[in-house]
Amino acid sequence: MLENPWTLCLLILPIAYLFLRKNRYYYKVPYLAWNLSAKREVGRGSFWVNLSEYLIWAACLFLIGAAADVSLEYEERFEKNLVHNYILINDGSGSMVESAKENGVGVSLTALLAGNRAFLAQIEALKRPDGEKDFVGAIAFSNNSFVVSYLTNELSSITEKLEIINWRKWPLGNGTEINEAIWTGLLMIFMKNADYGGTKLSKEELLSLTTHLMGADEDFQLDIETNLAKKILALRKEVVGTQLILFTDGIVGISGTPRSMSVIKLLKLCQKLGARVHFLSVETIPARLNSAIQETGGKALFLNKLNEKELEKVYAEIAAAGAAEKLVEARPQNKSLSFIFAGLGMALLTLALMLRNNKVGRSLTRV
Repeated sequence: MLENPWTLCLLILPIAYLFLRKNRYYYKVPYLAWNLSAKREVGRGSFWVNLSEYLIWAACLFLIGAAADVSLEYEERFEKNLVHNYILINDGSGSMVESAKENGVGVSLTALLAGNRAFLAQIEALKRPDGEKDFVGAIAFSNNSFVVSYLTNELSSITEKLEIINWRKWPLGNGTEINEAIWTGLLMIFMKNADYGGTKLSKEELLSLTTHLMGADEDFQLDIETNLAKKILALRKEVVGTQLILFTDGIVGISGTPRSMSVIKLLKLCQKLGARVHFLSVETIPARLNSAIQETGGKALFLNKLNEKELEKVYAEIAAAGAAEKLVEARPQNKSLSFIFAGLGMALLTLALMLRNNKVGRSLTRV
Protein backbone atom coordinates (compact mmCIF):
# COMPACT_ATOMS: atom_id res chain seq x y z
CA MET A 1 0.00 0.00 0.00
CA LEU A 2 1.05 3.62 -0.54
CA GLU A 3 1.64 5.12 2.88
CA ASN A 4 1.60 8.75 1.73
CA PRO A 5 -1.21 10.02 -0.60
CA TRP A 6 1.13 12.62 -2.10
CA THR A 7 3.25 9.81 -3.44
CA LEU A 8 0.32 8.76 -5.59
CA CYS A 9 0.36 12.19 -7.22
CA LEU A 10 4.07 11.83 -7.95
CA LEU A 11 3.34 8.45 -9.48
CA ILE A 12 0.54 9.77 -11.71
CA LEU A 13 2.42 12.80 -13.03
CA PRO A 14 5.22 10.98 -14.92
CA ILE A 15 2.72 8.46 -16.29
CA ALA A 16 0.47 11.27 -17.55
CA TYR A 17 3.43 13.08 -19.10
CA LEU A 18 4.65 9.90 -20.77
CA PHE A 19 1.34 9.32 -22.55
CA LEU A 20 0.25 12.91 -23.24
CA ARG A 21 3.49 14.40 -24.52
CA LYS A 22 3.99 14.91 -28.32
CA ASN A 23 7.35 14.92 -30.07
CA ARG A 24 7.92 17.22 -33.05
CA TYR A 25 10.77 16.86 -35.52
CA TYR A 26 12.32 19.04 -38.23
CA TYR A 27 14.94 18.23 -40.85
CA LYS A 28 18.34 19.81 -41.23
CA VAL A 29 18.90 18.52 -44.77
CA PRO A 30 17.29 20.48 -47.67
CA TYR A 31 16.91 17.64 -50.18
CA LEU A 32 13.26 16.61 -50.46
CA ALA A 33 13.82 13.09 -51.78
CA TRP A 34 16.23 12.34 -48.94
CA ASN A 35 13.81 13.86 -46.45
CA LEU A 36 11.02 11.52 -47.51
CA SER A 37 13.21 8.46 -47.08
CA ALA A 38 14.45 9.78 -43.73
CA LYS A 39 10.87 10.25 -42.59
CA ARG A 40 10.13 6.63 -43.42
CA GLU A 41 13.22 5.55 -41.46
CA VAL A 42 12.16 7.60 -38.42
CA GLY A 43 8.65 6.18 -38.54
CA ARG A 44 9.93 2.61 -38.50
CA GLY A 45 12.49 3.17 -35.73
CA SER A 46 10.94 5.82 -33.46
CA PHE A 47 10.56 3.40 -30.53
CA TRP A 48 14.21 2.40 -30.59
CA VAL A 49 15.24 6.03 -31.01
CA ASN A 50 13.49 6.91 -27.76
CA LEU A 51 14.18 3.69 -25.87
CA SER A 52 16.62 5.30 -23.46
CA GLU A 53 14.05 7.96 -22.59
CA TYR A 54 11.39 5.32 -21.91
CA LEU A 55 13.80 3.50 -19.69
CA ILE A 56 14.50 6.68 -17.72
CA TRP A 57 10.78 7.24 -17.15
CA ALA A 58 10.29 3.63 -16.10
CA ALA A 59 13.26 3.97 -13.72
CA CYS A 60 11.66 7.08 -12.21
CA LEU A 61 8.42 5.19 -11.59
CA PHE A 62 10.24 2.37 -9.81
CA LEU A 63 12.25 4.83 -7.70
CA ILE A 64 9.08 6.67 -6.72
CA GLY A 65 7.59 3.30 -5.70
CA ALA A 66 10.68 2.61 -3.61
CA ALA A 67 10.42 6.02 -1.92
CA ALA A 68 6.71 5.42 -1.24
CA ASP A 69 7.55 2.14 0.51
CA VAL A 70 5.09 0.10 -1.53
CA SER A 71 4.32 -3.11 0.38
CA LEU A 72 2.55 -6.38 -0.28
CA GLU A 73 -0.05 -7.57 2.23
CA TYR A 74 -0.34 -11.30 2.88
CA GLU A 75 -1.30 -13.78 5.58
CA GLU A 76 1.29 -15.89 7.34
CA ARG A 77 -0.05 -19.18 8.70
CA PHE A 78 1.71 -21.12 11.43
CA GLU A 79 0.94 -23.81 13.98
CA LYS A 80 1.20 -23.43 17.73
CA ASN A 81 0.30 -25.57 20.70
CA LEU A 82 -3.29 -25.03 21.73
CA VAL A 83 -3.68 -23.55 25.21
CA HIS A 84 -6.63 -25.30 26.83
CA ASN A 85 -9.11 -24.36 29.50
CA TYR A 86 -9.78 -27.67 31.25
CA ILE A 87 -12.44 -27.95 33.94
CA LEU A 88 -12.51 -31.04 36.16
CA ILE A 89 -16.10 -31.66 37.32
CA ASN A 90 -16.24 -34.22 40.14
CA ASP A 91 -19.30 -36.03 41.43
CA GLY A 92 -19.66 -35.57 45.19
CA SER A 93 -23.14 -37.07 45.55
CA GLY A 94 -24.16 -39.37 48.38
CA SER A 95 -23.21 -42.55 46.51
CA MET A 96 -19.65 -41.28 46.16
CA VAL A 97 -19.21 -40.34 49.83
CA GLU A 98 -18.40 -42.76 52.65
CA SER A 99 -19.38 -41.03 55.86
CA ALA A 100 -17.29 -43.35 58.02
CA LYS A 101 -14.10 -42.25 56.30
CA GLU A 102 -12.13 -39.07 56.99
CA ASN A 103 -13.68 -36.23 54.94
CA GLY A 104 -15.91 -38.89 53.34
CA VAL A 105 -13.11 -40.12 51.06
CA GLY A 106 -13.60 -43.85 50.57
CA VAL A 107 -12.90 -46.14 47.64
CA SER A 108 -14.90 -44.15 45.07
CA LEU A 109 -13.50 -40.74 45.86
CA THR A 110 -9.99 -42.17 46.23
CA ALA A 111 -10.21 -43.44 42.65
CA LEU A 112 -11.68 -40.18 41.36
CA LEU A 113 -9.03 -38.04 43.05
CA ALA A 114 -6.33 -40.36 41.68
CA GLY A 115 -7.70 -39.71 38.19
CA ASN A 116 -7.58 -35.97 38.82
CA ARG A 117 -3.97 -36.20 40.02
CA ALA A 118 -2.96 -38.22 36.96
CA PHE A 119 -4.54 -35.61 34.70
CA LEU A 120 -2.82 -32.69 36.47
CA ALA A 121 0.53 -34.51 36.45
CA GLN A 122 0.25 -35.10 32.70
CA ILE A 123 -0.55 -31.42 32.05
CA GLU A 124 2.23 -30.24 34.39
CA ALA A 125 4.79 -32.44 32.60
CA LEU A 126 4.21 -30.75 29.23
CA LYS A 127 7.18 -28.71 28.07
CA ARG A 128 6.12 -26.29 25.36
CA PRO A 129 8.63 -24.43 23.17
CA ASP A 130 6.64 -21.21 23.70
CA GLY A 131 6.54 -21.62 27.48
CA GLU A 132 2.72 -21.49 27.57
CA LYS A 133 0.71 -23.58 30.03
CA ASP A 134 -2.81 -24.97 30.02
CA PHE A 135 -5.34 -23.60 32.50
CA VAL A 136 -7.24 -25.99 34.76
CA GLY A 137 -10.20 -25.39 37.07
CA ALA A 138 -12.06 -27.78 39.39
CA ILE A 139 -15.69 -28.14 40.49
CA ALA A 140 -17.42 -30.49 42.92
CA PHE A 141 -21.17 -31.06 42.70
CA SER A 142 -24.15 -32.84 44.16
CA ASN A 143 -27.58 -31.14 44.30
CA ASN A 144 -25.65 -27.91 43.88
CA SER A 145 -22.12 -27.22 42.72
CA PHE A 146 -19.27 -25.13 44.00
CA VAL A 147 -15.92 -24.03 42.65
CA VAL A 148 -12.94 -25.82 44.16
CA SER A 149 -10.45 -23.83 42.05
CA TYR A 150 -10.94 -21.21 39.40
CA LEU A 151 -8.96 -21.56 36.17
CA THR A 152 -5.24 -21.33 36.85
CA ASN A 153 -1.97 -22.60 35.40
CA GLU A 154 -0.52 -23.10 38.90
CA LEU A 155 -1.67 -26.69 38.97
CA SER A 156 -0.17 -27.74 42.31
CA SER A 157 -2.71 -25.54 44.11
CA ILE A 158 -5.59 -27.50 42.54
CA THR A 159 -4.30 -30.81 43.90
CA GLU A 160 -3.98 -29.30 47.38
CA LYS A 161 -7.55 -27.93 47.31
CA LEU A 162 -9.04 -31.22 46.10
CA GLU A 163 -7.29 -33.09 48.93
CA ILE A 164 -8.74 -30.97 51.75
CA ILE A 165 -12.42 -31.02 50.71
CA ASN A 166 -14.80 -32.41 53.30
CA TRP A 167 -17.15 -34.28 50.98
CA ARG A 168 -19.58 -34.99 53.82
CA LYS A 169 -20.59 -31.34 54.14
CA TRP A 170 -23.32 -29.51 52.24
CA PRO A 171 -23.79 -28.99 49.32
CA LEU A 172 -22.11 -32.38 48.77
CA GLY A 173 -23.32 -35.82 49.78
CA ASN A 174 -26.81 -35.47 48.25
CA GLY A 175 -28.28 -35.88 44.73
CA THR A 176 -26.71 -35.72 41.26
CA GLU A 177 -27.51 -32.54 39.33
CA ILE A 178 -25.02 -32.40 36.48
CA ASN A 179 -26.83 -29.47 34.87
CA GLU A 180 -25.72 -27.27 37.78
CA ALA A 181 -22.16 -28.54 37.40
CA ILE A 182 -21.97 -27.88 33.65
CA TRP A 183 -23.44 -24.38 34.09
CA THR A 184 -20.90 -23.57 36.83
CA GLY A 185 -18.13 -24.69 34.48
CA LEU A 186 -19.40 -22.42 31.71
CA LEU A 187 -19.61 -19.49 34.13
CA MET A 188 -15.94 -20.06 35.00
CA ILE A 189 -15.07 -19.89 31.30
CA PHE A 190 -17.07 -16.68 30.81
CA MET A 191 -15.40 -15.08 33.85
CA LYS A 192 -11.87 -16.03 32.86
CA ASN A 193 -12.39 -14.85 29.27
CA ALA A 194 -13.74 -11.49 30.45
CA ASP A 195 -10.81 -11.10 32.88
CA TYR A 196 -8.42 -11.57 29.93
CA GLY A 197 -10.09 -8.81 27.93
CA GLY A 198 -12.54 -10.96 25.95
CA THR A 199 -16.28 -10.72 25.42
CA LYS A 200 -18.22 -10.12 28.63
CA LEU A 201 -21.80 -11.20 29.26
CA SER A 202 -23.86 -8.83 31.41
CA LYS A 203 -26.06 -10.03 34.28
CA GLU A 204 -29.13 -9.47 32.12
CA GLU A 205 -27.63 -11.55 29.28
CA LEU A 206 -26.72 -14.38 31.67
CA LEU A 207 -30.27 -14.34 33.04
CA SER A 208 -31.66 -14.46 29.51
CA LEU A 209 -29.34 -17.37 28.71
CA THR A 210 -30.49 -19.39 31.72
CA THR A 211 -34.11 -18.80 30.66
CA HIS A 212 -33.34 -20.27 27.24
CA LEU A 213 -31.70 -23.29 28.90
CA MET A 214 -34.71 -24.21 31.05
CA GLY A 215 -37.63 -26.41 30.07
CA ALA A 216 -38.36 -30.03 29.31
CA ASP A 217 -38.01 -29.59 25.56
CA GLU A 218 -34.62 -30.00 23.87
CA ASP A 219 -34.81 -27.09 21.45
CA PHE A 220 -32.13 -24.47 22.14
CA GLN A 221 -32.18 -21.49 19.81
CA LEU A 222 -31.05 -17.89 20.13
CA ASP A 223 -32.36 -15.12 17.89
CA ILE A 224 -29.36 -14.52 15.64
CA GLU A 225 -30.01 -10.78 15.58
CA THR A 226 -29.75 -10.31 19.34
CA ASN A 227 -26.62 -9.09 21.11
CA LEU A 228 -26.58 -12.31 23.14
CA ALA A 229 -26.35 -14.50 20.01
CA LYS A 230 -23.61 -12.26 18.59
CA LYS A 231 -21.65 -12.51 21.83
CA ILE A 232 -21.92 -16.31 21.83
CA LEU A 233 -20.41 -16.31 18.32
CA ALA A 234 -17.62 -14.01 19.52
CA LEU A 235 -16.98 -16.24 22.54
CA ARG A 236 -16.59 -19.27 20.30
CA LYS A 237 -13.48 -17.68 18.77
CA GLU A 238 -12.12 -16.60 22.16
CA VAL A 239 -12.51 -19.79 24.24
CA VAL A 240 -10.94 -22.22 21.77
CA GLY A 241 -9.55 -25.21 23.64
CA THR A 242 -12.23 -25.39 26.34
CA GLN A 243 -12.89 -28.92 27.65
CA LEU A 244 -15.18 -30.01 30.47
CA ILE A 245 -14.32 -33.40 32.02
CA LEU A 246 -17.23 -34.67 34.09
CA PHE A 247 -17.33 -37.84 36.18
CA THR A 248 -20.43 -39.28 37.80
CA ASP A 249 -21.39 -42.65 39.26
CA GLY A 250 -25.12 -42.04 39.16
CA ILE A 251 -28.06 -42.17 36.79
CA VAL A 252 -28.76 -38.63 35.68
CA GLY A 253 -31.79 -36.86 34.33
CA ILE A 254 -31.18 -35.01 31.09
CA SER A 255 -34.42 -33.07 30.72
CA GLY A 256 -35.01 -29.74 32.36
CA THR A 257 -38.08 -28.24 34.02
CA PRO A 258 -39.59 -24.74 33.97
CA ARG A 259 -37.22 -24.00 36.89
CA SER A 260 -34.16 -26.08 36.04
CA MET A 261 -31.81 -26.19 33.09
CA SER A 262 -31.83 -29.04 30.60
CA VAL A 263 -28.63 -31.06 30.27
CA ILE A 264 -29.26 -31.46 26.54
CA LYS A 265 -29.69 -27.70 26.08
CA LEU A 266 -26.51 -27.08 28.07
CA LEU A 267 -24.63 -29.47 25.80
CA LYS A 268 -26.04 -27.65 22.76
CA LEU A 269 -24.74 -24.40 24.24
CA CYS A 270 -21.33 -26.06 24.69
CA GLN A 271 -21.48 -27.07 21.04
CA LYS A 272 -22.18 -23.46 20.00
CA LEU A 273 -19.22 -22.31 22.11
CA GLY A 274 -16.92 -25.03 20.75
CA ALA A 275 -16.49 -26.39 24.29
CA ARG A 276 -15.97 -30.16 24.29
CA VAL A 277 -17.54 -32.24 27.04
CA HIS A 278 -16.10 -35.58 28.18
CA PHE A 279 -18.61 -37.58 30.20
CA LEU A 280 -17.29 -40.46 32.32
CA SER A 281 -19.75 -42.74 34.08
CA VAL A 282 -19.97 -46.17 35.69
CA GLU A 283 -23.65 -46.23 34.74
CA THR A 284 -24.99 -46.85 31.24
CA ILE A 285 -25.12 -43.57 29.31
CA PRO A 286 -28.49 -42.95 27.59
CA ALA A 287 -28.31 -42.84 23.79
CA ARG A 288 -29.70 -39.28 23.59
CA LEU A 289 -27.11 -38.05 26.11
CA ASN A 290 -24.35 -39.94 24.29
CA SER A 291 -25.30 -38.29 20.99
CA ALA A 292 -25.42 -34.78 22.50
CA ILE A 293 -21.98 -35.27 24.08
CA GLN A 294 -20.43 -36.41 20.81
CA GLU A 295 -21.91 -33.37 19.06
CA THR A 296 -19.73 -31.17 21.30
CA GLY A 297 -16.65 -33.00 19.99
CA GLY A 298 -16.14 -34.80 23.30
CA LYS A 299 -16.50 -38.44 24.36
CA ALA A 300 -19.00 -40.37 26.43
CA LEU A 301 -17.05 -43.10 28.22
CA PHE A 302 -18.73 -45.94 30.07
CA LEU A 303 -16.44 -47.48 32.70
CA ASN A 304 -17.05 -51.11 33.66
CA LYS A 305 -15.80 -50.53 37.16
CA LEU A 306 -14.64 -47.71 39.36
CA ASN A 307 -11.04 -48.20 40.40
CA GLU A 308 -7.94 -46.10 40.74
CA LYS A 309 -5.91 -47.53 37.86
CA GLU A 310 -8.81 -47.30 35.43
CA LEU A 311 -9.50 -43.64 36.16
CA GLU A 312 -5.82 -42.70 36.13
CA LYS A 313 -5.54 -44.21 32.64
CA VAL A 314 -8.66 -42.45 31.29
CA TYR A 315 -7.74 -39.02 32.66
CA ALA A 316 -4.14 -39.33 31.44
CA GLU A 317 -5.37 -40.25 27.94
CA ILE A 318 -7.57 -37.14 27.79
CA ALA A 319 -4.63 -34.96 28.81
CA ALA A 320 -2.32 -36.62 26.27
CA ALA A 321 -4.85 -36.12 23.46
CA GLY A 322 -5.10 -32.43 24.29
CA ALA A 323 -1.32 -32.05 24.36
CA ALA A 324 -1.13 -33.14 20.70
CA GLU A 325 -3.61 -30.53 19.50
CA LYS A 326 -2.38 -27.63 17.37
CA LEU A 327 -3.94 -24.29 16.60
CA VAL A 328 -3.43 -22.82 13.13
CA GLU A 329 -3.24 -19.04 13.25
CA ALA A 330 -3.15 -16.55 10.40
CA ARG A 331 -1.43 -13.22 11.00
CA PRO A 332 -1.53 -10.33 8.51
CA GLN A 333 1.95 -9.36 7.35
CA ASN A 334 3.38 -6.57 5.18
CA LYS A 335 6.39 -7.19 2.97
CA SER A 336 8.10 -4.04 1.73
CA LEU A 337 8.88 -3.98 -1.99
CA SER A 338 11.12 -0.89 -1.72
CA PHE A 339 14.34 -2.85 -2.14
CA ILE A 340 13.05 -4.56 -5.31
CA PHE A 341 11.67 -1.30 -6.74
CA ALA A 342 14.89 0.57 -6.00
CA GLY A 343 16.97 -2.18 -7.62
CA LEU A 344 14.83 -2.23 -10.76
CA GLY A 345 14.89 1.57 -10.94
CA MET A 346 18.66 1.78 -10.69
CA ALA A 347 19.10 -1.07 -13.21
CA LEU A 348 16.84 0.65 -15.78
CA LEU A 349 18.53 4.00 -15.19
CA THR A 350 21.97 2.45 -15.75
CA LEU A 351 20.80 0.76 -18.95
CA ALA A 352 19.31 4.03 -20.24
CA LEU A 353 22.57 5.90 -19.65
CA MET A 354 24.53 3.18 -21.42
CA LEU A 355 22.24 3.46 -24.46
CA ARG A 356 22.58 7.25 -24.55
CA ASN A 357 26.34 7.11 -24.39
CA ASN A 358 26.42 4.72 -27.39
CA LYS A 359 23.81 6.64 -29.46
CA VAL A 360 24.82 7.51 -33.05
CA GLY A 361 24.13 11.07 -34.18
CA ARG A 362 21.08 11.52 -36.39
CA SER A 363 19.97 14.14 -38.85
CA LEU A 364 16.75 14.82 -36.96
CA THR A 365 16.55 17.23 -34.04
CA ARG A 366 13.70 17.09 -31.53
CA VAL A 367 12.03 20.36 -30.56
